[in-house]
Amino acid sequence: MLQPFLVLYQSDKPLVPFLAGDLFTLVKNILEHFKVLKPDKCKSTDSISLLCSFDFTDVANFNCADKVSIGFIGDELLKKKRAKKEASD
Repeated sequence: MLQPFLVLYQSDKPLVPFLAGDLFTLVKNILEHFKVLKPDKCKSTDSISLLCSFDFTDVANFNCADKVSIGFIGDELLKKKRAKKEASD
């Protein structure tokens, strides 16, 4: 997800005109992939201006820690740690 963006922008080509759109796509994909925001809030960030004006300080916009995904292996390790009381929310 991040690697194609990094590879593309490690170039001598003039890519600044495309940076805002590509950063928007990258941030939007990360928010959707890791399920950081509640689904209705994620849908309300459909443009660069809406994403920039989004209130990331409001805790009500975020999913609870149980619903955030850090990948299959990460989720499984965290589940085991919580079962052993080695990790908490």
